[in-house]
Amino acid sequence: GYVRVKFKASNGGSFKDKDGNSVTELNYDVLEGTKSDQLPVPQELASGASPVPGKYYVTPNAGLSFARWDNHPLLADGTVLKKADESSYVFTAQFDRHPLVTDGVVTTESFTDPNNTWTNDFAPTLDALKGTIQQKENGVRKDLPADATVKLFDEHNNEITTAAAIYNLVNENGKTDTEEPVRTIPLKATVKFSDETTPREITVPIKVYKNRYEATASGDMPDTLKKATTGPNGDLVNLLKDTAARNYVKVTVNPTNKLTGLSPKTYWVNPKAWVDIPEMTIDPGLKASSKFEHWTADQIAQNENKAAGGVYDFAKRH
Repeated sequence: GYVRVKFKASNGGSFKDKDGNSVTELNYDVLEGTKSDQLPVPQELASGASPVPGKYYVTPNAGLSFARWDNHPLLADGTVLKKADESSYVFTAQFDRHPLVTDGVVTTESFTDPNNTWTNDFAPTLDALKGTIQQKENGVRKDLPADATVKLFDEHNNEITTAAAIYNLVNENGKTDTEEPVRTIPLKATVKFSDETTPREITVPIKVYKNRYEATASGDMPDTLKKATTGPNGDLVNLLKDTAARNYVKVTVNPTNKLTGLSPKTYWVNPKAWVDIPEMTIDPGLKASSKFEHWTADQIAQNENKAAGGVYDFAKRH
C-alpha cells in the first residue's frame, strides 16, 4: 500500500517552485517501505542558486526566516515508512521574525543663521534615520524590504514627517558643553511589513554632540570628546574623516602677558562648523593701562578684511 507524507507551511511562509507558484501544503503518496532518504523534503534555495524544475523550496515571507520543522521532527536517515505510523508523517515549517536592529545616527548641533552665512546644517534626513533600521538574519544585517513602511515619532508620539521637525530636535539648545556634553534623542520607529497586520517597534537614537568644547585645565580634550574622536569606534570619527585634522581643532584665546591677571582660554571646535568663541572680559581700567586695541587671529582669513593684525570680531562665528 501507500503512505501519505505531508509538508505544511505555517503562517509566515510557503513552498514555491521555480516559477514562483506558491502553496502551503505538499502531499506525497509513497510506497510503504520507502526509506526517508528518498522523500522530497523541501529545502531553502541557497543564495545565488537557481531553482530546479519540479522542486518546491521553503520560502519565508519578507522579514521572516525559516526556523525549524515542527509538529513532528524530520525522520532520521534510513527510517522505513510504515502505514501504521502515517499520522506522524506530517511536518510543518515554522518561521520566525528577523529582529530589527539599528545603531541610530550621530551628529553635532545644527544652527540656522537668518542671513544664511553661518548656518550649520547637520540634521539627519528622514531617509537617513529610517535607513539605519535593518533586520538581522543569522547574525547578518540586511536592509528592510522595499515594501516595508517606516514611521518615526518623537517623545510626545507626534509623527515626524519634515526636515524642520528633525532640526528642532538637534539644534543648539542653549546648554553649554559642561551642562550637557552630549545628548541622546530617542525616536520611536514603527515598521510595517506588507504581510503583517501589526507594526513592529524599535527605538532609533540620535546622538548629538556640541560643536565647541571647553578644554581641560591642561588644554586637553574633555573625556567625552576624546572618546568620541578616537578611532576606530569613536562616535565622531566618520563625521570628521574628510577634514584636514580628522578631529576637532584647538583654539586658544590668548591675552598675552600685557593683560596681567588674565590666563589663556582654550577650546576644541568642530572644523566643519561655524562656531562662536566667547570673548574674554577685560576690565576697562586694564584696557586703558595696557593700551588694548583689539583681538586679532593668527589665521588672517578670520580677521576683518582678512588683514594681518586685523580685528577678530567675537560677535561673528568663524
